Amino acid sequence: MSPDTPAPRVLKSQPVRWYVLYTASRAEKAVERRLTLMGAEVFLPLYREKRKWSDRVKTVEIPLYRSYIFVHCTRAQLSKYASVEGVACPVYYCGEPAVIRDSEIEEIHKFLIVVDQSRIISEGDMVRILGGPFEKRTGRVTKIDNRFIYLTLESIGNLTVCAELRIDKEMVGK
Repeated sequence: MSPDTPAPRVLKSQPVRWYVLYTASRAEKAVERRLTLMGAEVFLPLYREKRKWSDRVKTVEIPLYRSYIFVHCTRAQLSKYASVEGVACPVYYCGEPAVIRDSEIEEIHKFLIVVDQSRIISEGDMVRILGGPFEKRTGRVTKIDNRFIYLTLESIGNLTVCAELRIDKEMVGK
């Protein structure tokens, strides 16, 4: 090699990090599927929620962060993944792609486990009252609004009772 010839560039391996992609509205699951087929490590935090239709109640999985999905990759791979159908763009912070720490991803995983295991009362659930004048009676939750829960107590001739929405786990059990 002559003194005028520049030394060959050594490419540094890029670190693998968690990045955030902004997706089209309601496209999170489709984007997750496409990225997974490309071999990407993807995290789409989902939680379960009961949804009521006119004829049934169904449990559905809903993204914790609407229109966002996390991808574990190098910055070079991020550019490739940003061109996937349904991805609007990577999320930027201070002019650089936003990086999410591994510890934050772990905390989201832990949060989802707690949410999944918690006892959330929703319309249609059968509950047992553990305290108060209707103690030990069971009823079906018929309506929940901002302030009250309405229960139908079948053991008292389908009596509808209204209770304040302050529910302690010690007072009501599923």
